[in-house]
Amino acid sequence: KLIMLTSVTERGGARLSKEAGYDAYLTKPIKRGLLENSLCALLTGQSQTPSSEILTRHTLAEIPRAGKILLAEDNATNQMLAVKLLERMGHRVTVASNGLEVLEHLADQTFDLVLMDCQMPMLDGYETVAAIRAATVDGVDTAIPVIAMTASAMAEDRDACLTAGMDDYLSKPVRAATLAAALERAAAALAHRRTAPP
Repeated sequence: KLIMLTSVTERGGARLSKEAGYDAYLTKPIKRGLLENSLCALLTGQSQTPSSEILTRHTLAEIPRAGKILLAEDNATNQMLAVKLLERMGHRVTVASNGLEVLEHLADQTFDLVLMDCQMPMLDGYETVAAIRAATVDGVDTAIPVIAMTASAMAEDRDACLTAGMDDYLSKPVRAATLAAALERAAAALAHRRTAPP
């Protein structure tokens, strides 16, 4: 039995790996549950969950997308690179240059998630996510997924982001594969949230 493990996500990757003779296709970083399900399916013929998609797991380009993303980033170069990367993945992106703009956009429009730079003028990422979670601005979804983006890559920085109320963490420079994996996790969490009973 062969399992393809790759950090490169591309449209049709699962199909191409199957045509090449692989029995399963997983993208890195590997989630424990997906790895367990794939191994169980390959070794016993049955997965631990009722999903029929374990052996043909979709890449980010093939799963339901997060869709509309609010990018909070004050650096013009980082904005341009992130927007280009996200748009290549098929997302629609709105840019905010500081935390106050983030709150204004969230109050006026509906977004599926926020990519939040931690160091911004006027209102930084930590203060902004705190305001979101505390419902200090009318019309803002307090449960919207927020993914931190920071140049600080220490374990304590990640912990600080999660403690502040962010759902996930990416260190800069953000790589396409790690961004894709984070968005995939967010999409899965969002789908679960939308289908969960009230």
